[in-house]
Amino acid sequence: MDEQQQTPSTGTTGPITIEDVREAIGDTDPHRTNAATIRLTLGRGSLSTIQRHLETLRRQRMAAAEGAADQDDVIAPEAPNGLMRGLWEAAYGLALATVQNRLIAAQERAVELEGIRQAQCEEIEAMAELVDKAEAERDEARAEAKAAREAQAKAEAERDDALRLRDQIAALMAKIDAMAPGGIVAGMDNRAMAGDIEGDT
Repeated sequence: MDEQQQTPSTGTTGPITIEDVREAIGDTDPHRTNAATIRLTLGRGSLSTIQRHLETLRRQRMAAAEGAADQDDVIAPEAPNGLMRGLWEAAYGLALATVQNRLIAAQERAVELEGIRQAQCEEIEAMAELVDKAEAERDEARAEAKAAREAQAKAEAERDDALRLRDQIAALMAKIDAMAPGGIVAGMDNRAMAGDIEGDT
């Protein structure tokens, strides 16, 4: 699977299924790719979910390969006639025992490697879950930061409104103070003085 030719599938929604992962892999050996590459191809999905489906496909591939190997029966060559028969049977028995021992050793090594691979896969799945959790926490932090910015903008707008109202009140009070000496207040003082004069007379 050529990673340079992968294009994310943006039109598909819903949970990732094993068929989605199988289609994303195509003809590629499941052991030769990883969850991150498949997620890049799909354009969506949890790494832990993709990893779990990938492990299932790997096990299916190994089971199919082992089944094909079991079908290949070992056919012994035809034994020669005469005096060489005993020697041939001994040599063949020794060769067969050697092959069987090597096969047992190879199977034990395969079991050991499978255990190592399984442990590594569990570590990868755990790391994928941590990545998913970190991404969720990042998205939550971004949402909280956005809400905080919006609240701050609202508070600043309310503060600006309050400042404008204060300035308007101050300007109105200044106009009233400017009018007081020769205007309303002066008129009131003059009338008061006139009343005092009339009272004196």
